[in-house]
Amino acid sequence: MKLIGITQRVCTLSSHQEQRDALDQRWASFLYACGCISYPIPNHLPSLNSILRLPLQGIILTGGNSLNGEAPERDQTEIAILEYAMARGFPLLGVCRGMQLILSYFGSHLEKVKGHVMPFHSINIEGKKRVVNSYHDYGSFKAHKPLQIIGKSDDGVIEAIRHAYLPIHGIMWHPERNYPFHRSDQSLIHELFSTKLSAPKN
Repeated sequence: MKLIGITQRVCTLSSHQEQRDALDQRWASFLYACGCISYPIPNHLPSLNSILRLPLQGIILTGGNSLNGEAPERDQTEIAILEYAMARGFPLLGVCRGMQLILSYFGSHLEKVKGHVMPFHSINIEGKKRVVNSYHDYGSFKAHKPLQIIGKSDDGVIEAIRHAYLPIHGIMWHPERNYPFHRSDQSLIHELFSTKLSAPKN
């Protein structure tokens, strides 16, 4: 089983005066079905260097929280993870907010989009039609190099991207929310997280 790091959303529990990191339990089920074990990553930047020395085979940047400053500790942690992945050629998948973070990092403008908070909609991905779930109200219509657009919705919103030469992908749908899990999503996990890794840096 591959060990996959996975980021978490920030939730505020006012009744207990707590800031909590949270992860949908369906992520553990989805990754287990893909032959992987999930390792939740806290939104705590000082812990990150130690976590990245674990024998992880890849990292997923998950959904939740808007990229508008509502969770700055998460923004800092995930940007550091993305930069680590780029420096090492480390496999990384951005899902929903995670893909938006990748797009934003490379200069894409995120804007309010209509009709993308719904159970399902149709997209075109690498020349094929597919129906996916959709839970986002921000999107982008343009990606900058080295990102490549591989999927769009019918209204032109980007739904899937990949880095031109690094094992970094992004998708706007939530594979963990489909049951049964979609075979193409499982294939993406298998292929992306089978990338041969270099030795960890000290």
